[in-house]
Amino acid sequence: MDKALMHHVDAEVRLLETGVDCDGQPVEAFAYLEDALDTQLAINVTEGEPEFCGAELCVAWGGPGIWVDTQYHTVTGYWGGDKYERTFRDFIGLTQAAESKWGGTWRKR
Repeated sequence: MDKALMHHVDAEVRLLETGVDCDGQPVEAFAYLEDALDTQLAINVTEGEPEFCGAELCVAWGGPGIWVDTQYHTVTGYWGGDKYERTFRDFIGLTQAAESKWGGTWRKR
């Protein structure tokens, strides 16, 4: 396993669990969502009213690629053929912010 990949994923987990970035600055959930490079929404449409389940946020790309999943509370990094994944406790309220931001945007008006 690439140690740099592990370092990047571990740093992202620390940020999400402490609410402080690597420069010691506080991190706000809505700003974190805005800074994402890409977003994929998970919507359950199998029964009744469609339901927002979570979002996958690409927060780094190139080396390594890092995705944060608010549905399963995981941070996953990819670099070359390696994959490293950790769970996180959502200290900054990212899951609630994602639901607030995107929870109703996909519904037909």
